[in-house]
Amino acid sequence: KIRTPKEAENLSSFDLLGSLRHVKSQNPIYAIKKPRSSYAEMLRNIRMRIEFKVLRKTDISIAVTSTESGDGKTFISTNLAALYSMTGHPTVLIDMDIRKPNAHEKLGLDATMGVTNYLIGDCTLEDIIIHNDQLGFDVIPAGTVPPNPGELIRSEKLTEMLQTLRQRYRFMVIDSSPVGIVPDAMALIEQTDVTLY
Repeated sequence: KIRTPKEAENLSSFDLLGSLRHVKSQNPIYAIKKPRSSYAEMLRNIRMRIEFKVLRKTDISIAVTSTESGDGKTFISTNLAALYSMTGHPTVLIDMDIRKPNAHEKLGLDATMGVTNYLIGDCTLEDIIIHNDQLGFDVIPAGTVPPNPGELIRSEKLTEMLQTLRQRYRFMVIDSSPVGIVPDAMALIEQTDVTLY
């Protein structure tokens, strides 16, 4: 078991950007509802360390992954997007866990189409962006679960989509598949500035 941040640093060659206190709340935008909570402050600390890592304060893309489903990556992704939206800059959360999508459900949003539908040509990019004033950030759902998720993740059209979104948003948070179960997140890691594990 790892009991302290120092132990995690000693066991890994990767940078430790911060640690988060466990919260009992399931609120996907807890950081907005409780902006002065210790959780929100710890998330701000991670945000600051990300800025030091990429050497800028905006135009940052982040992929969030974990070992397996249920580790809390969607909770961290939604709260990170919420925290970035509080800066007043355009922020988007993209659900790229296309094998088991649920970010839009946790945020209480209706979504019939998403990333996968766009990638196979069923709709435009504008069709899948959900604007929600209450959240403060835009959401792009994963879409219909495809029969070939591995191929869609590695498609040129996905690369083009992410490049287009980089021009539109100052912060892009991607909730990806668990890297310990499927290799999908590896393709996204190459296209983002920082990967949070």
